[in-house]
Amino acid sequence: MGSDCGPGMTLCCSTDTTIVRRSASHAVLDALRPILSMRRRSVARSITLRFCDVSDVCLRLKSPFRPSATDFEGSK
Repeated sequence: MGSDCGPGMTLCCSTDTTIVRRSASHAVLDALRPILSMRRRSVARSITLRFCDVSDVCLRLKSPFRPSATDFEGSK
């Protein structure tokens, strides 16, 4: 359980247990990353929707109304 440092290694861990703990923490972070990014997107979406409720920016963000020919014909 000595030093596992080799030439060219940027991070040197002094024990094998430290390496195992570091790997486990990275595995947890890798597992949480997609969940956290989805949460970030949903927060951004809710902020955008709330902003649209109180501003006319929504009118500029939504696509314009394009009437079709049936809108002008009326009932016959």
